[in-house]
Amino acid sequence: VGTMKMKLPFNSSFIGNPAVPCLHGGVIASLIDHTGGFCAWTTLPSGYRLHTVDLRIDYLRPAPCDDIIFDAAVIHKNRRLIRVDIVCWNYNSTNQLAVGRALFQTYKVGDIRKLESPQSVE
Repeated sequence: VGTMKMKLPFNSSFIGNPAVPCLHGGVIASLIDHTGGFCAWTTLPSGYRLHTVDLRIDYLRPAPCDDIIFDAAVIHKNRRLIRVDIVCWNYNSTNQLAVGRALFQTYKVGDIRKLESPQSVE
């Protein structure tokens, strides 16, 4: 609990620039968010959900046209927030391709008061 490993199998539709070629950064960002969210979710009690409130990514090198590995670990958790660090690796986990840090807000299912936007004052 509090860790997650995911693998993204290569698909040619993920290529962002055929001239290089390498995977599109949006694919990497989506999987960083996805892996981090599921990692955070493993720490939640039954009846709770979460959503991303902040996501920061450093791209270290182009992602090769191959399977990509994502490792995530919860680094801090309190009553309402969970912070997760995520590393994106090449297929055999020898080269870091990107690193991400995500912040997730937790909420109890059915408790929409915490998710409503503040009312504007005119």
